[in-house]
Amino acid sequence: MAGDGAGACADAHQRTAKGRFNAGQKLNFLLVCLLLGGLYISGVDTIVVGTKHNLIFAVHKLATIAASILVAGHIYMAAFNRGTRDALRGMLTGEADREWAQAHYPRWTLAQPVPGADSTPRDRPSRPLGE
Repeated sequence: MAGDGAGACADAHQRTAKGRFNAGQKLNFLLVCLLLGGLYISGVDTIVVGTKHNLIFAVHKLATIAASILVAGHIYMAAFNRGTRDALRGMLTGEADREWAQAHYPRWTLAQPVPGADSTPRDRPSRPLGE
């Protein structure tokens, strides 16, 4: 029953409380760091030795293509995807609608001060918010 599996997966997604960053954001960060390291190392070799080492220059080209794909996906998710377009406003202004934040990042929302209340965050989670 494919419908039951998809429904169970969607239910698990709803029950999993996200902190400040979701799994996609963490994976994107990790991949960008790895690609930038590869670009740096292969770029220095290309500057020093030139493009005579075809394997190292090929790594440089592949890392450039992969990084370009990640950047294009990031731009798509921020500017064109309807489900994440509200996040763009938060990135540009530094503020997020409390209801949107509660729906997408409930653990992070709990740690934020409540407007009109004292300035201490509510019920801090025991784990860091980035996890």
